[in-house]
Amino acid sequence: MAVNDVVMVKDENVPRNAWRLARVEEAFSSHDGMVRKIKLAMVTRALDKQGRRTNEVQYLERPVHKLVLIQERIPRRGAKPRQALTEGAVLT
Repeated sequence: MAVNDVVMVKDENVPRNAWRLARVEEAFSSHDGMVRKIKLAMVTRALDKQGRRTNEVQYLERPVHKLVLIQERIPRRGAKPRQALTEGAVLT
């Protein structure tokens, strides 16, 4: 997973069709250098008539194994190839 990927957050307490969408914001590495935890910007359903959020963005931290990759980020033209998340990677 990389910054700006779209993921679903697994939740054993609700059916799969009710799992929430989120965007990857940041990654956190463990002592062995592997990414174990991700900071997510959660999708909100509260929008005004122009499609703008009515609430502030909600951020959550979840372990990688509780996420399902839905859409990889789309690189811009001329952008460098996709890079995996590393410690301290942040959204630019």
